[in-house]
Amino acid sequence: GPKLTAGGHEVYYKVFSMGQSIASRLGIPSASASNMIVRRRALMGVGGFDTNLPCNEDTDLAFRLVNAGYKYQWAPALAVYNTDHRRLRRGIGWRYAHMLVRSFLVFISLRYPFLRRWLYVDWGYW
Repeated sequence: GPKLTAGGHEVYYKVFSMGQSIASRLGIPSASASNMIVRRRALMGVGGFDTNLPCNEDTDLAFRLVNAGYKYQWAPALAVYNTDHRRLRRGIGWRYAHMLVRSFLVFISLRYPFLRRWLYVDWGYW
């Protein structure tokens, strides 16, 4: 489901949530670890979260689950509210660019595993 704000950066979270909803309707899993449920069997079936990733471990997991044939479902009524906005300190543009580039790299690394090594670099996220 969506990740909304409990205060601050309302526009960012509204756009982010709309993007997740649109991606989901297009068949692209758009998950946030702070608001996802995964069955244990499915989680273990794809090797769990990649704990070596500095970020996007939730995106990586969602893509691997769908790639392995597990069902993904967006649940817009199941929202969580975020109070931690530290990732937005560099600005919303940086956050969107970072998220889109890394998510694309996660996606294509499923097909071209040699690209995965770039995911293990922090890129100044935190």
